[in-house]
Amino acid sequence: RLVAQAVRQAARADSERLADLAVVAVDSLAASERAALVSARRISPELAAGGPHRYALLGESGNLSVFVNEEDHVRVHALTVGNEPLL
Repeated sequence: RLVAQAVRQAARADSERLADLAVVAVDSLAASERAALVSARRISPELAAGGPHRYALLGESGNLSVFVNEEDHVRVHALTVGNEPLL
């Protein structure tokens, strides 16, 4: 719970780069919504399995995802093309 709170607060505090991430409480999603996010490679199957205090912070463009309380406390997935800056 504390890790999830700290990550959400940190994302909100970085208003220049991270504040626009959508915070998704995995447990609140329907199974079909979880499956759609896994299919789109926005969240992992492990995160989709759910559990208390599991969150995904998702960038609108799909290039940034932060998993909270999946296998690790925090996992960041960042994708970019070539030498373009991610944020």
